[in-house]
Amino acid sequence: MPYKAQTEDKISREAAMAVGEAAGLPARKVVSSVGRRKADEPEVEATPLVKEADPELEKLLDEEEEIARRTHGGAHEAPHFRGED
Repeated sequence: MPYKAQTEDKISREAAMAVGEAAGLPARKVVSSVGRRKADEPEVEATPLVKEADPELEKLLDEEEEIARRTHGGAHEAPHFRGED
């Protein structure tokens, strides 16, 4: 009977999907982009990505932040300039 073969095929596909296999497709092989490290291979120390900042640049940035703090009290208002500053 043709309908019995279809039912059994459907059951086997559902069982394969339940264990994580794609229906009708063979299981995939896991591929790593990095090879295994050898035991005698020394670890390379990473260099820092961010270098020490220039002190003069830091001073200028601090001054700009101070000016922005004094002049931008509220984002919805126009800047307030005080005479004593």
